[in-house]
Amino acid sequence: MRHSNKVVIVTGATSGIGAAVAEGFAAAGAALMLVGRDRARGQKVMQLVHKHDCQAELMLGDVADSAFADQVIGSTVKRFGKVSVLVNGAGIIRRGNAVETSDDEWRQTFEANVNGVFYFSRAAVRAMRTSGGGSIVNIASNVGLVGCPGLVAYCASKGAVVSLTQAMALDHAKEQISINAVCPGAVDTPMLARCASRPKPASASLWRGSSASPRARRCAISPTRRRRSWLRKPMSTPSSPNGRKMPAPTAPRSTSPPEDRRMFIEAHVVAVASGRPRIAM
Repeated sequence: MRHSNKVVIVTGATSGIGAAVAEGFAAAGAALMLVGRDRARGQKVMQLVHKHDCQAELMLGDVADSAFADQVIGSTVKRFGKVSVLVNGAGIIRRGNAVETSDDEWRQTFEANVNGVFYFSRAAVRAMRTSGGGSIVNIASNVGLVGCPGLVAYCASKGAVVSLTQAMALDHAKEQISINAVCPGAVDTPMLARCASRPKPASASLWRGSSASPRARRCAISPTRRRRSWLRKPMSTPSSPNGRKMPAPTAPRSTSPPEDRRMFIEAHVVAVASGRPRIAM
C-alpha cells in the first residue's frame, strides 16, 4: 500500500471526481478525512472507502467558510496526527454569459470554487509546515485555461484557481510543500449532468466558436435535444462531441506523486482532456 503512511483530506468528496479520488487513496492505504455537504452521499462514499479497510472520517460543511476549513484541518491533525495531502475537489457550476450571470451566481461561484480552495490551502499549509511538508492538488478545469462560452463565472473561477496554485507553489516550495493543479476536460459527473439539465439562453452553449458541429450546437442549446446529447448519456457510454469517450471520474495520478519525487513537481498545471483543448468542461 503505497500511501499507508499518508493522511489525505479531500473536499467535494461526496460526489464525482472527489469521491473517485477518495476511493483511490483508500485503495492505496491512506487515512482519509472526507469533506462534503450531503450526509447521505457522504455515507455512501464512506461505505466505499471502508471496503479498503482504511481509516476514514466524514465532516459536513461549507468549504466557503474559513472557520470550517480551519476546523477540518485541526480535526484531521487531532485525529490522525498530520496532513500529508489536500485535494481541493469541491466546486459548483453556474451557466450564463456576463449579462445573464447575476451577482449572486457570480459570488456563489467564487465563494465555492476560489475562496474554498484558498481557505483550505491556507489552513493546510499551516499544518504541513510543522510536519515537514506535504502536497496540495487543486482540481481546476480546462476552461480555466482556454475559456468556454456561456460559463463566464465558472471559467473565471477556475482560471483563478490556476493562478492561485502557481502563486502559492512559489511561496511555499522552500517549506517542502508541493502545490499543483489538475485541469480535467469533460468528466461524467453528477455536477456536469445537473448543469446540462438546467435550461439557459442560447449563449450558454457548451461549445466554443464555429469549430463545433451544427448538431453539437443544437444539442447544447435545446433542453430537449440536450437530454439526448453526450452530456446525458449513461455513464457506461459517454462521449464528447468529437467522438472520444467522456471518462467516468477517476483519481488523477497527480493527486499522489511518490514521496521521493514530490518536490520535483511544483506549480504544475496538468490538463487532462478527451478532445481538443478548446472543447473543454
